[in-house]
Order: sequence, then structure tokens, then C-alpha cells
Amino acid sequence: MTSNPSDLRVLICEDEYLLAADLVSELELRGIEVTGIVPTLKGLLAELDRPDFNANAVVTDVSLLDGPVFSAVQGMLDRGLAVVFCTGYVEKDIPAKFAHVPAVGKPTDIDALVAALHRQR
Repeated sequence: MTSNPSDLRVLICEDEYLLAADLVSELELRGIEVTGIVPTLKGLLAELDRPDFNANAVVTDVSLLDGPVFSAVQGMLDRGLAVVFCTGYVEKDIPAKFAHVPAVGKPTDIDALVAALHRQR
């Protein structure tokens, strides 16, 4: 089932503020709600623990300010969140157990990112 842009509520995990702000602008232009931006793994985990957390998708860089995001990915997938890596890292840098998680390179092709989000939902 394909989701409508308005069905997506995306948390962005990106440690470069200008890249994150650009993602917010581009996603919102396409009718996608952005629930927040976090630059750290610690911030991501805190967001996931919030009782009012309402994102249904996460766009995340592989490496955040306080380290790699991989320790949180399985938990996000287990919660039914759509996860898409948005990263400058190459495929071999992503653990094999997450090979099924779509990865969009940087600079970001927004249309490819949106398509990956829809496929995951």
C-alpha cells in the first residue's frame, strides 16, 4: 500500500544543521510533516522514548555527533518505523543486517528519498 505524503511524519537525524534544515524544507514542500531534528544518537533515543512521539518514519545519517546510529536501527524497525539512511557513507559501511534498509546518498536526491520513505511505509 502506498502512503500519501500527508501520511508521513518524519523525524530527521542529521548532525549538519544546514543539511537538516534543507531536508525539512524539501520534505515540507512535498506535504510531508517533519516532527523534529536530532543531531545525536542520545537525542534520537530520547525522542523514541517520549510518550508523545508520533513519527512513523526516520531519515537518519549513519554517523551522528556522538557516534553511529546502528544501535538504534533495529529498535526503530521493530516499532514499525520506516527507516531510510541519508548518508555520504557507502554500502560497505552499513552492517549487512541492515542491507534491506534503503540508503540515499548525499547530496540528497529528495525525490529518491521520498520514494524510499513511501516504499518503507
